[in-house]
Amino acid sequence: MRPATELDPTVSEASSKTDSGESAHDQHRERPFIFHSNALPARDRLDTWRDQIVPEFLSADYVHTVPGDFECRIAALPMNQLNLTLWSFTGGDYLRRSRHLSDGKDHFSLFVSFTGGVRVIHGKTDQLAGKAHAILLDYANPATGYFPPGKSLHRVAMVNIPRENLLNKAPNAENMRGSCIRGGAPQRLLMSYLRSLDAGMLANAELADLAGNHILDLVALALGPSRETADSARQSAVREARLAALRQQIEAHFRSEQFTAATAARALGISERYIHDLLAEKGESFSTVVNRHRLELAARWLTEPCYRTRAITEIAMAVGFSDISYFNRLFRRQFAVTPSEFRQAALLST
Repeated sequence: MRPATELDPTVSEASSKTDSGESAHDQHRERPFIFHSNALPARDRLDTWRDQIVPEFLSADYVHTVPGDFECRIAALPMNQLNLTLWSFTGGDYLRRSRHLSDGKDHFSLFVSFTGGVRVIHGKTDQLAGKAHAILLDYANPATGYFPPGKSLHRVAMVNIPRENLLNKAPNAENMRGSCIRGGAPQRLLMSYLRSLDAGMLANAELADLAGNHILDLVALALGPSRETADSARQSAVREARLAALRQQIEAHFRSEQFTAATAARALGISERYIHDLLAEKGESFSTVVNRHRLELAARWLTEPCYRTRAITEIAMAVGFSDISYFNRLFRRQFAVTPSEFRQAALLST
């Protein structure tokens, strides 16, 4: 299997060994690792998942219980203090049995369900994880996850944290084993932050390590942190998670003329002042970020053949500008040419 640097895996090799003899599990500790079953012949997909991927990354057995076509993917991201693995699959049963405990794995794993409908048995606990719920697993104990068939793929994250690292941040983690975390601001921020991770973060080791620190603090906050961790996390991880949520809001709504810092603040449940403070820490303003998205989209449309017959004024309004003179000034400042010159240069280059 071959490491890659995209969050949405599309290509992999079928072998679990590289030319150097390293296993996929060994490799993903150093670099992002991606596997997508669709890159394999249909006859090999289930066997590869059951016999290679699941044993190496989960140290567990997989029992295929879902009829119909089988699809699965994994994106594993090594970080400074933990490993994050993102999974999508059609369903089935995952069993970490007593015989697997001899593998020496002694870490905690926060199981996060993005889609819900999962039954998890861990020790004496039997939990039903709904959408956006999380369950703390202790790899020193057996566990079973039942994923029923559905209309779409199950999507989960496994945040694997060395025992010492988590206990330093959340001393009560031992007492939280098997507990289902169903809400609260830290858990919601963690979910939002996990969703915000992108391909660039996967490829950049420094950013990945920084993200790992933030994730660990958010996990600790969700479980009940020490006083020192709580103070530190509120100053760093929570702000980063809220900044990530703000950027998601901007990316989703920047084309609307009615989208403002006030509307973003209401959607996120924070103050408008806090939004401006978050962006100011990065040397940006709300209007600068929004206009950058609008200008980049306008520039892309000006070069695409399918928008060639659309007037520049129409494109400007479609990406969120209501004042055409303002759009022209910002565009020239950003790209050093007018929109019409930009379009003409694109036409001449084709």
